[in-house]
Amino acid sequence: MSESFIADHPNAKLIAKLYKARTESDWDGIASCFSDDAIWQYPGHNPLARDYHGPDDIVTFFQGVKRLTDQSFGVNPAYIMANDDVAMVYELPTGRRRGVTMSWDSMHLYEIKDGKITYAKIFQRVQYSLDAYWWNGADAPRPREG
Repeated sequence: MSESFIADHPNAKLIAKLYKARTESDWDGIASCFSDDAIWQYPGHNPLARDYHGPDDIVTFFQGVKRLTDQSFGVNPAYIMANDDVAMVYELPTGRRRGVTMSWDSMHLYEIKDGKITYAKIFQRVQYSLDAYWWNGADAPRPREG
């Protein structure tokens, strides 16, 4: 799939801005898309799986993914759909870790208020495979203290 579909809606444009910042490893750009009390919920049973709270903590997730894949992780948002309250993205991530290249598809659900992402929940189609892929990540982001 080489072309993407982005709905003509301000919330879709916000999500497109997030993906552009992710592609460029623009940590400030990523943080600017989230509200101060935002939650990024990453699923699974692996070192990355937890709820990330606030823009700075959420950025540690993206930095950890890049670090664990020797900067090879990339995303292709195939579809970005949105209305006044939510956005949904069908994305095609890929990365190389410990000599294994993995590509998969996932769905992201974003709640948006006042032009900022307040909540993100990630759904992975191949969660068990991803848990194995991310495991043994001694330098992965750790749960927050307190």
